[in-house]
Amino acid sequence: GAKQLPAVVWDGIQYLGQVGQRTLDNMLMPPPEGIDKASTSPIMHGGVVAVRDAAARGAVISQFEDHLEPVEAMAWDPSGLQLVTGA
Repeated sequence: GAKQLPAVVWDGIQYLGQVGQRTLDNMLMPPPEGIDKASTSPIMHGGVVAVRDAAARGAVISQFEDHLEPVEAMAWDPSGLQLVTGA
């Protein structure tokens, strides 16, 4: 009924967000070293953070693969030298 509509809409929004995130991961995240990009799946990108240089057209400065799950949060320390991530 009408009371279930908000839950259905919320589920749809969450699903679209997940699909969008996987799509962006595939477009923006380079595959791990030694793995062919064509053979990678969206799951392979879980927990990978790539720091990119926006001025250099997105060149990867550094890449971290420290989490088994997708990264949920990131924050730079006040000095701008350390990046803290959480999955």
